Amino acid sequence: MIGLISGTVTAAARSLGHYIALGITSFLMLCVGAMLLSSALTGQRSWKYGPDGQTPNCCKRYGPFMIQQLAACLIIADPLRHVLFDVGLWAGCSNNPTYNRVNSTDPFPAQCHDSSYQYACNVPCCVPTWLPDADDTYAWFPPQSQFGELATLRPNNTVYLPSGFDASAQPWSVFKAPAVLWETGGEGVRGEATAAECPFGVNGATGYCFLVNESLPYADRIAQLPLRDASKPYDPDTNPHECNCNQCNPHETMPNLAPLGVLFTIFFTYTGFILLAGAVAWNANIMDKLKGFRQKWRALRGTRAVPPLLNMKSMILFAVFLAVAAAAPLEETKPILIKSQTQSHDTEKQIYSFSYEGENGIVVSESGVQKQIGDKPEEAGTVSQGKFSYPEAGVTYTITWVADENGFQATGDHLPTPPPMPEHVV
Repeated sequence: MIGLISGTVTAAARSLGHYIALGITSFLMLCVGAMLLSSALTGQRSWKYGPDGQTPNCCKRYGPFMIQQLAACLIIADPLRHVLFDVGLWAGCSNNPTYNRVNSTDPFPAQCHDSSYQYACNVPCCVPTWLPDADDTYAWFPPQSQFGELATLRPNNTVYLPSGFDASAQPWSVFKAPAVLWETGGEGVRGEATAAECPFGVNGATGYCFLVNESLPYADRIAQLPLRDASKPYDPDTNPHECNCNQCNPHETMPNLAPLGVLFTIFFTYTGFILLAGAVAWNANIMDKLKGFRQKWRALRGTRAVPPLLNMKSMILFAVFLAVAAAAPLEETKPILIKSQTQSHDTEKQIYSFSYEGENGIVVSESGVQKQIGDKPEEAGTVSQGKFSYPEAGVTYTITWVADENGFQATGDHLPTPPPMPEHVV
């Protein structure tokens, strides 16, 4: 369910998949827990050897239920992490005040390790700056597609409204350049990056690092920015290089898991399911039932346990035979090539013929015709004739044959012939 829904392209559909996954998982864990608790209170685990038997201790009685509760917490942890991210209670590592990786040359710095991101980012978080442009206007530098244009307070205390700005939607959110926005759209705080942290220097207008070498020509600097969609190839019109922070890792696979992703996705989830299986098996007394099956099988077969020494010798002999069989060389077969081949079919005349000669000296030829044998239409058949030859111990043997209404008749110099009929029989 989660894979089908959260794999869609919209954030709303992905969030819906997280909610559904958490709801279904919680409901299933609640049902299993209720079953195990009922078994401990009034069911089979409330007595030890039957309804009138001795009452077991608390560990044996409530053990499966307690293990299931621990398993439920571990299994629900990963769907819950997704939901906490969707509702904003556990932020990811992006351009936000909690886990900030703005313009970091390391796409997933150390401060991101305890964020809610499941995968380690390999796409940098480039955040543009709202700066004055020509003709008393303002624009984003470098170019981006994540944020809209802003209403801006000019130095002369007038307000710049970009083209297409909805002036009727009041009150306006007015910004002062230079401005950097958080992913939520609110104005970000000034960065506190140092020269030691920034390989390409500190942006004095924002306090964050320069993501690329600012001494390069403008076109070269733009070419070093991430693609609009890192999972697709570069296209100057539909997928250009630009400055955005709405991507983390386009390849959400197991090798790209973040430390927290390894903890939740692998350790919590798989450990939870293993504990859940153990709790259900314990509640069903699987081990006792297996022991009972073993005893019944021995009684049915009338056999005794194999002595350990004999059992060990049998295992060693079996391993030796297996190794010898595996080491035996396999005969390599080489395909036989066809040197020449002919084939003809005439449906109107109802005749056919074919022949071929193999590289190993085998020669085959055959031809046939449809023949009316009786008076009725169904009394028809194919009369065939042919021959084949093959080499054997330096001698080539040839067989000529005919198959008609008299049956199959083969002749050859090497074929045995019947003795002559006695005179008194003739």
